[in-house]
Amino acid sequence: MIRTVPVSLAESLVAPWEQSIELALVRGTDGRVVTVNRAFARKFGVPVKNWPGADPRMLIHSDDVKEWRMVTARLSHPPFRGSYEHRWLTAQGWRWLAWEENAIRDDEGLIVAFRAIGRDVTKRRLGEEHFQKLANAVEQSPLAVILTTPDGRVQYVNPRYTQVTGYTLEEIFEQDIAVLKAGFGSDEDYEKFLATVNAGKEWRGELCTPCKMDRMVWEFVQVSPIRNHAEEITHLMC
Repeated sequence: MIRTVPVSLAESLVAPWEQSIELALVRGTDGRVVTVNRAFARKFGVPVKNWPGADPRMLIHSDDVKEWRMVTARLSHPPFRGSYEHRWLTAQGWRWLAWEENAIRDDEGLIVAFRAIGRDVTKRRLGEEHFQKLANAVEQSPLAVILTTPDGRVQYVNPRYTQVTGYTLEEIFEQDIAVLKAGFGSDEDYEKFLATVNAGKEWRGELCTPCKMDRMVWEFVQVSPIRNHAEEITHLMC
């Protein structure tokens, strides 16, 4: 049954977020907008007074509408809350918005409205997509790739490395194989190598890579330091 949301109730539902940077949206049981906060109005470039009666589905990307409908339909059942992320057409174009939404019930337990609190997560989503593309490129690379800590302890090897050497990452951990160190002729050479990369410089040269069945493969290797946002070297990639 469609129930009318009193204006006073709708306003009270968004009042705690009136000065917030988070987006607040109240929908009636008919799915249409009852009210929004200022942050929501600014995000979409439409004044607060113009939102009552609007259909939020018109703002959602066509590829996401079906999922949005399924998620919001579940709000009418215990625990009467849910979360979701979809693309919305804002004043800045298509943006990924993350929402925490819950059903508002009266004293009799009947649902009278739905309140959603959201934030823009586009930057994070794009970062995740970029990371996934990079991860796929490394996984499918025709070249062996190794990721280590600054002191040379292996953290990751790609499938090509396993194909060439026969060693999986699990075996390297279990057998404590010093992949980089084993490639140098002496401890002195290895220490010079570490000094170079930990100084933030690339190292290039030939290494003797240990393989299963007592095989040794000579390879030309390039090792690059990887830094975090504070310019600290966190890993070596080769």
